[in-house]
Amino acid sequence: MVSISDRHGILCTIKVKDGKMNEFLELAKGHFQRQHDGREPNATAASILLPITETSNSVTFWEQWKTKAEYDLHSAPNENLQFFMDHAGTLFDGPPSLIETPMIHFEQMPKEKDGKSNNTDGDKYGILAELKVPDEHLETVKQASHDHFLRQFDGREPGATCAAILQTTPLHFFEQWETKADYDPKHTEGDNLKHFADTAGKLLESLDVKEYHMNHFVIKE
Repeated sequence: MVSISDRHGILCTIKVKDGKMNEFLELAKGHFQRQHDGREPNATAASILLPITETSNSVTFWEQWKTKAEYDLHSAPNENLQFFMDHAGTLFDGPPSLIETPMIHFEQMPKEKDGKSNNTDGDKYGILAELKVPDEHLETVKQASHDHFLRQFDGREPGATCAAILQTTPLHFFEQWETKADYDPKHTEGDNLKHFADTAGKLLESLDVKEYHMNHFVIKE
């Protein structure tokens, strides 16, 4: 059974000064551990995205809350974000690029009452996809995307952890698996992706997919 919920969140890309990446990542991990230890009760999940095919000093944060109101409390800033900015801000090589957006979140519900979701803390693998869609095809592509993720989390991709459709222009997908092998070849060569490509691929103006190592954080229940 698939869990679907409306969420609100951000994509934030930060360029880090040369030689400062390790220091920056330690501060980022501490920030997200605090964000999900209960002091922000409606912060649901976040990932630190590290590109695998680019030699750059850029890091992207994917962050999610239950509602825009909870995000607004975070971004005011709250004490946790202020602490991060005070200590990590000097490591930025220029201002961050931030996209705030509603999103639709998908994950597989545990089969047993006391079972655990695949959406857990730890090292994961995934993608960000940017889809440019002509206005006349947007609703068709959104429906095909919704159906695609229903299949992705109905049990046929057991290594899939979570995904989100970001209601941005262009449209973005955040998708995550336990390992690189769960993504490629299990997902990339699977029937589900082929079905989406056959249904929506011809309607896209362009599709850009980037792969990432992901350090993932979820709210502690």
